[in-house]
Amino acid sequence: MIIDTPAVVMRTIPFSDNSLIVRCFTETQGKVTVMGKGVRRSKNPLSGMLEAPNILRLHYHFKESREIQILRDAEFHEDIMGLRRDYLRISLSHVMVDLLDRSIHPLDPQPILFRLIQQTLIALSKPEKPFRELFWFYLLHLGTQLGFKPGLDTCQRCNAILRSAHLDLESGTLHCPDCQPQARFRLEDESLRSLKEMTRIHLRDITPLHSSVETNRQITEYLIQHLGVHVEGIQNAPSLRVLKQLEPSDPDGDLQKSVNP
Repeated sequence: MIIDTPAVVMRTIPFSDNSLIVRCFTETQGKVTVMGKGVRRSKNPLSGMLEAPNILRLHYHFKESREIQILRDAEFHEDIMGLRRDYLRISLSHVMVDLLDRSIHPLDPQPILFRLIQQTLIALSKPEKPFRELFWFYLLHLGTQLGFKPGLDTCQRCNAILRSAHLDLESGTLHCPDCQPQARFRLEDESLRSLKEMTRIHLRDITPLHSSVETNRQITEYLIQHLGVHVEGIQNAPSLRVLKQLEPSDPDGDLQKSVNP
């Protein structure tokens, strides 16, 4: 059976002298691994196409008894080349597809999650879009679609309205300072308000928040830790190292500027 579907490339692994194993998140079948035979040959037009985080239209031979399907052909489905002109944006896109890869299971179609990663990558490729806020939006809604929607309004112990909050690393829930006086991860009022705002807006309406360096750090750390409590292997993902490289290079908190203006 030939499958024809849009797909986001999450990871590629060289195989033999001229082939690639490609792990993709497809719209119709979810996570699928395909083998591109001979695609690493210099004259093969697919050689530069099968790279994360490209959005392609794949055609592959599918057989349920096989773990690795055979790629027949591919073509670009969406233009996100703008990512490759900006180090920060392409780096964040690789974090996004890596976290997605670690969070989903093979052959489990999730069309809403596919639209989330596809539309976020498209927005991230546009230089006028605020990439930090897009990254936060993606992490927040990735957790929600996986069934781990953050509870940002009330303490999960006493039900008090949260003005600031501490993250419980056992349960991944937020508690008020009275219920959990000491915690490694804390969200102040500005961070909570920014996160709540992101639950109410559409991707197309995201604008820069112009928040402080500390607020930026709190939001990023919280979203990664919350996801990591629920999804094994997230917190130790090598791709997350790029987040530590981004903050020190931007002491004024203005990561909206491209490194290649």
